[in-house]
Amino acid sequence: MGFSTTKVKRDFALWSRWLSGEVDPETNTSWHSWNRAQLAKTRNDRGNQTSHWGNVALSCLCSCAPLVLLTLAAVSRLDVSVTVAPGPLRSPYVLFLVATLVFWAVLAGALSTLNSFRVRSQRANRLVGFWAAVTCGVLLFVYLVVLSRWYAGNGFANLVTIIYAEVNLVLIVHRAATHIATKSPRARAFVDLGYHLSDYVIGYSLLLVLAVLSFTGIVSWLQTLLLFNPLFAKAVRRGQLVRTLGLPPAKDGAGAGSNSDDASSPSAARALTLERAVAAVSVAAQPPAAVPRSRAASVVAHRMQASASKCHLDDALVL
Repeated sequence: MGFSTTKVKRDFALWSRWLSGEVDPETNTSWHSWNRAQLAKTRNDRGNQTSHWGNVALSCLCSCAPLVLLTLAAVSRLDVSVTVAPGPLRSPYVLFLVATLVFWAVLAGALSTLNSFRVRSQRANRLVGFWAAVTCGVLLFVYLVVLSRWYAGNGFANLVTIIYAEVNLVLIVHRAATHIATKSPRARAFVDLGYHLSDYVIGYSLLLVLAVLSFTGIVSWLQTLLLFNPLFAKAVRRGQLVRTLGLPPAKDGAGAGSNSDDASSPSAARALTLERAVAAVSVAAQPPAAVPRSRAASVVAHRMQASASKCHLDDALVL
């Protein structure tokens, strides 16, 4: 595997086109067709499930129950309270319910805006994304700086906890819609959008890691260090020779005092012959210490070394 910036750029372009709906010539699929094939069994598109609602109940229980527990655990750790509110409204659970209503209202508005701007130009989509990011930044500043005088507690830590709980709620709704509302076009579009977003984030995160590794050159340096290391090359050659001769691996636990007994066994003799054959191959593979005076002398020396290594290998195979 080669880590180069050219390959990363190529993979980035191919991944972007595949996510946008372009058909990959190697797999003959686009992201939409691949996603539809992956969800065909879950959605029961072929209608061959014997107990559909039983499978739905079991799938929802296994996929949604852990997220419900994580959401409850996150909400229980909230320690923020509104100081200007009456006594019952100072509970962090009330604040979480209000934040949940605001979050889902903003999410619904963002989805409707995205659907309305989908058919427009890319410039309009970039403008919508820019102003959405600016709005989120302004709201964050108002929450952490302006509204901090009206609530008690760590504002940033509680905000992160609330966002974590809201993300778990979105995942619960997404997984429930994946198994329950399989025939609704809106639910199917929502599920496809969630999987598309997750594949988008995961794919570009991996490409970012590959880009960093290719830019720094750490992996290339390690590959070069291993390929040109004499000990590593000798270990590779020895492993290939052991696999070729079919020698069984040595048993663990052999003590130092049993070396004389093991040396007389056939397997020990064969291992000793194998070691000598490997040493002969290593010696034959190394360049000669002294440079011959003529080309003919060099050819004769090379042939003599090759014949000697072949004889040692024949002896090892006979044993």
